[in-house]
Amino acid sequence: MAGWPVSSCLRRAPGCCAILGYFSLWLLGATLCCLPRRLPVPAWLPPLLLASLLTLVRLRLLDGWSVFQQDLVIAALLGLWLNQLEHQVAAAPGPAAWHRRLAGFSYSLYLVHWPLALLLSVVLDKFTGHGHRMAFSAGAVLLYGAVLAFIYAFAWLVAQGTERHTASIRGKCLPSPCAGLPLPLPPAA
Repeated sequence: MAGWPVSSCLRRAPGCCAILGYFSLWLLGATLCCLPRRLPVPAWLPPLLLASLLTLVRLRLLDGWSVFQQDLVIAALLGLWLNQLEHQVAAAPGPAAWHRRLAGFSYSLYLVHWPLALLLSVVLDKFTGHGHRMAFSAGAVLLYGAVLAFIYAFAWLVAQGTERHTASIRGKCLPSPCAGLPLPLPPAA
């Protein structure tokens, strides 16, 4: 009797099954992330398996699987990885200086990456025939890497003229409201 509303819903609206199925994927991720301890899986395994699975999907080697089956395995691996990340000991990454250097022009990168990527994609497609419509190949990956490197270099150059000088411009444009006022004297004892 308790299952009657659910079975009635499923008979009337077959799309309800997809919603319930994908809700189960969400529950899987939420459950794995909320576990009180780390699952006994090597830390390197979930990202490796996830990258391998995404590569197989991209190369269309799993076309025999339904989209929901692919999503289920991807969700399980992503949940495992998130569980690993949630319960790891926080430490400064090895290349911390590299990350700091990249963070130094993150706002400029945020501003210029999308317009520049679109511009380069259209220009490359128009003049060379290669661009956003390229088939997946080693050449496409190399072209993508070159475009990405160019975007990073351009954002860094923009940051040298903007972000790098933020502190000095802020000091000139927005003087401290307390500038020029006498310092308060300590109370007499």
